[in-house]
Amino acid sequence: MDAEIRKRLRWVELYQRHRNYCLVSLKSGVSRPTLRKWVARYEQSGLAGLTSQSRRPKTSPIKRIGDRERNWILALRHRRLGSRRIQSELDRTHGFQISRTTIDKILANSGSVPLLRPSRKRKSITRYARQIPGERVQMETCKIGPGRYQYTAVDDCTRIRVLALYPRRSAANTLLFLERVLEELPFPVQRIQTDRGREFFALAVQQRLMDYAIKFRPVKAPFSPSQRQGRTIATNRLGGVLRNHRSGCPGLRAGPTCLAGSLQSLPATRVAQRTHAMGEMVRTCEAHTLLGRHRGALPCEQRAHPAS
Repeated sequence: MDAEIRKRLRWVELYQRHRNYCLVSLKSGVSRPTLRKWVARYEQSGLAGLTSQSRRPKTSPIKRIGDRERNWILALRHRRLGSRRIQSELDRTHGFQISRTTIDKILANSGSVPLLRPSRKRKSITRYARQIPGERVQMETCKIGPGRYQYTAVDDCTRIRVLALYPRRSAANTLLFLERVLEELPFPVQRIQTDRGREFFALAVQQRLMDYAIKFRPVKAPFSPSQRQGRTIATNRLGGVLRNHRSGCPGLRAGPTCLAGSLQSLPATRVAQRTHAMGEMVRTCEAHTLLGRHRGALPCEQRAHPAS
């Protein structure tokens, strides 16, 4: 017998001794209706009547879900419909409106398994690459500081990059960078792709390309440079060694130290020397930085080392 039943039993025994509800309620510290309730339950059921009973109402005037409605919901669930579809189907076929929360409660109480969304297969990535070294070289310029413009050229087959730093974005500097690209790339260049910048459309640059028999293919006007010049723009934003040191190359300090600020205080000769040295490190250590080796071998590597 727990403490609550013993307490109620003392109230009933005290009433049976005095036969006065007012006196017993004052001594016990309970109201007279409560005392009458426990006395009536004890006289009707004995000691079992003093246990606490559920206060849940036997009938509910606002109850809307019966066995018929529950069967409707479970039948629609067997058709693998979710709560939103079940709600619309009940309204359409039976004219019965119910909230989704109530539908979820009924499904949870019935033990139905939640529906799982079918997993979508990801499309295989088609890597953009040319099959022949030098077939297409992307060229781009980027301002990395006051009076500091980075020229970048990336081959679409081998991912070899050539970098240079100039004080201005002009046709004369473009010609100097073009000569450097042709000198440092170990293969002939067939086509150059650029954006529609004026430094590439200058008459002197176009004449030099025709003299070298190099095709000039700028990006189309409706497309932004980021849609066609992704290789060089990614170099300028993410892999540009003229702005971010990388710990993976020997001779480079670790950490995201900005180099553009340090180059501003150097003379032009020192800037050219440092730019050339860092370009050598890039071609030695980061030939495949943009897309990474984990995505598969390059076309030139596949031809050099065919799979057995």
